[in-house]
Amino acid sequence: MGARWAQKAGRSFVGSFLFLSGYGITLSLMKNKSLKYSWNEYALRVFWVLWRLNFFTLFCMALLEVPYMGYFYIPLATFWTVTTFTILYICRCFSLTKKQITLVLLGCLGVALMWTMFPFLVEILFTPLAPIFSLDGSLHEWAFRLTLDPFGCLCGALCALYRKKVVKFLEAWERKYIISHRICCVLAVFSIAAFIFILSNPVVPKEVYYKWHPYTSIPVILVIFLVRNFSAPFREMYSPLFKFLGTLSLELYLVQYHVLLCEHATQILVLLEGANWFVNAVFTSLVYVALSWLTQQATVALFPIVSSKDKQ
Repeated sequence: MGARWAQKAGRSFVGSFLFLSGYGITLSLMKNKSLKYSWNEYALRVFWVLWRLNFFTLFCMALLEVPYMGYFYIPLATFWTVTTFTILYICRCFSLTKKQITLVLLGCLGVALMWTMFPFLVEILFTPLAPIFSLDGSLHEWAFRLTLDPFGCLCGALCALYRKKVVKFLEAWERKYIISHRICCVLAVFSIAAFIFILSNPVVPKEVYYKWHPYTSIPVILVIFLVRNFSAPFREMYSPLFKFLGTLSLELYLVQYHVLLCEHATQILVLLEGANWFVNAVFTSLVYVALSWLTQQATVALFPIVSSKDKQ
């Protein structure tokens, strides 16, 4: 069963995950109106995110001899998580205002744009760090990953900084223009249709898709962000199923390589040989989600032990 559509969807979801990572990190640190955490609290938050990202990854690397770069999203998310935490911690140390933090993030976006337009800059930047990041000769792979989704995490951080102002503006717009509900529906339908078209369009060559993906993924994510917050009914609605899957999103990404996909992520695993494709898809999906949930539970349960923090 072909899985090329899943690869395209995966590229889009990675951009979304990075956006949400930057958004969630910044939003959590901006609580209580500032970044006023002690060093221990800050370090514990960083360690928790890195533990959640890398525990199962390192376990599979040791057990199955899978290279770190083979997990695509994990090294990328680890890099941007450390980068975002570092930027925000430096801003905290210098007691920067929101406008000053915005300028810092915009400067970082400018740097990301430069290395996207000129990929050789990434290899120059990472050359001194080659003993750390060039495991198994993957320095070129690092450059490819960083130029594929360079804006998501930083844009998520910016959206988190101005979330309250954006929501207030949208609420005022909603009171002034009653037709905003209809606008929301039109934008939502248009966004979903555009997303499906991108996934199902086989005409675009892979090289062209990779070249334009960094610039096309962020506008789609920002439209979804605005549509989600455009109207009070939209802000209040959520799916319990998607909420549950959202808590497992990281594990779902990791486990897919060992349960759902095979042949280097070009085929979908068939567990019930000879069964109807729908029955096989349902059974495989149930096993996939169950193993992801168990992995998530194990990761959370072990964290208090390795962090010397009593379990709440």
